[in-house]
Amino acid sequence: MNFDYIRKFVDFSIQNMTSPEFDSFYVSKSEIVDNLLVDESRPEKGDMIPWQPSDSLIKDSEIEALESEIKHPLPNSFKQYLKYKNFYELAPISNVWMFTPLVPKEWKRVMLENVFNGWPKEYLFNKGMIPFANYSDWGILCFDTNTKDKNGEYQIIRWDHENEEEYEIFANDFADLMKAIVQNYEEGIRNGEVIFY
Repeated sequence: MNFDYIRKFVDFSIQNMTSPEFDSFYVSKSEIVDNLLVDESRPEKGDMIPWQPSDSLIKDSEIEALESEIKHPLPNSFKQYLKYKNFYELAPISNVWMFTPLVPKEWKRVMLENVFNGWPKEYLFNKGMIPFANYSDWGILCFDTNTKDKNGEYQIIRWDHENEEEYEIFANDFADLMKAIVQNYEEGIRNGEVIFY
């Protein structure tokens, strides 16, 4: 499986974090879980701390602990995403907004909160759906664990919280989703207008 698009998704999302009007590489002191991502080369701004992305510090044991709690293995492509880089935030390059922050200790709590407390379990977790990202402001994307293929990948389902019993297939798997987002983004850059996927 080619993981280049997963890395590009993260890299493009990080590159778009800073604009002339706003520097997104700051996070509230209350959100800092440790000093691993703190950017000590830049000044603090009030109660805001500068941060910088780093190579992933997430351990296999953390991933295994999450899998044990949700009772399903994560897809290999999503594990590649977890093990690429850590960050507090990503700039949106599509309508897919990954759960953040993705930092040691905190990412697992965020995932579990969304799996077990963020959405009605009877429509998602109890049906084998594992949330991993928001879709714009009206739905979420889930791994459909009922569709596991020979490579350990799941179909991606888009769920609209206003149509609770409807499940739309959104991508064949996580790697295909990342590829579609990156290709759409790159085409938008070439054409001078990015229309979110």
